[in-house]
Amino acid sequence: MNYQKHYDLLIYKRGRVRKPAEGYYERHHIIPKSHGGLDNEDNLVYLTAREHFVAHWLLYRIYRDRPTAHAFRLMCDMDSYGNRHNPSSQAYQEAKRAHSKAISEGQKGKLNHQYGKVGKDHVRSVPVRRGDGVVFESISQAAKHTPNAQTTKISSVCKGQRNTHQGYSWEYV
Repeated sequence: MNYQKHYDLLIYKRGRVRKPAEGYYERHHIIPKSHGGLDNEDNLVYLTAREHFVAHWLLYRIYRDRPTAHAFRLMCDMDSYGNRHNPSSQAYQEAKRAHSKAISEGQKGKLNHQYGKVGKDHVRSVPVRRGDGVVFESISQAAKHTPNAQTTKISSVCKGQRNTHQGYSWEYV
């Protein structure tokens, strides 16, 4: 099926006019913002709630990417006024699957916002060199062997947030 054709027909049918005086309508970006669409009048159209839902379903089927999957899933939940949509079970299932897949893809490798970060429950041993040339296995070892030193302050020197701690410069090795 040519989803782009159906989407274009839906937009053409409604036309790029001002918000209708009567009835309930929702503002829709013809070219999604996630695909470079702007907030100008040439890119906006007012659709009924049902048309808006169908538009996002078609956009998902056209692009099949993360932003359109999220938008489609949100359309299954509520409109901008908090009214619940009543999508068909087929539409709801497709939206849930699309959203789930988009979330999974976003958690892989470098797409994951947590990628490369060490959580609170993890300990990473990074060698640290004190200003006098002594190298320690980790910040905690450096703090144990330097009188009155604190791990957080040694870390902040290593990250460039402080200049010195306990009279020493510190750096990751």
